[in-house]
Amino acid sequence: MAVIELTTFTVRPERTSAMLAARPGMLAAFREGRRGFVSAKLVRLDAETWLDVVEWVDDTAWDESKAKGGDDPRIAEFFATIDALVSSRRGARYDDPPGPVRTVAYGPHPAQVGELYRPAGEGPFPVVVLLHGGYWTAMFDRRTATPLADDLVARGYAAWNVDYRRLGDGGGWPSTFEDVATAVDAVADLDPALDLARVAVIGHSAGGHLAA
Repeated sequence: MAVIELTTFTVRPERTSAMLAARPGMLAAFREGRRGFVSAKLVRLDAETWLDVVEWVDDTAWDESKAKGGDDPRIAEFFATIDALVSSRRGARYDDPPGPVRTVAYGPHPAQVGELYRPAGEGPFPVVVLLHGGYWTAMFDRRTATPLADDLVARGYAAWNVDYRRLGDGGGWPSTFEDVATAVDAVADLDPALDLARVAVIGHSAGGHLAA
């Protein structure tokens, strides 16, 4: 179980770019200075309303972070773009039992992660690396490619469905492209049942550019 912080806030449309520009610095400050910080995901609910989903290892880590507030200039810069706090709630994430899908981090950034889908059996399985689309932005993630991963597994393929840094989350040139290259290289160490002689890359929309 992990503690999930659910914070809803508003940002005027004309300040959205400034908020997204300040976001990578805030996340870096959290990784460097907040004990128990795991990951964060920003969700746009409407033109002015945003939901920040932040994961902590436990309640103590969350309480310690709240007590620090905007003690780092990078965090204060992000907070300064927010017009109003709508709500802040505590939730808990309960993980499903281990199954045919395994989440693997290929780097230290929260976006540098993927899910390995493996068919039943011993293999060796041919591998398809999936690169999702979504206008290059942090509003979309690997979940958009989940149906394709499920279909590939049903056909006997292993699927490595990856995320990467995107605009609003530290993405751009060269970070997005470096992430994709690193994620593909990571296939070599994911699972001994993978057939490294048969690896393909498939992308949708913006992910198609990366795949090419």
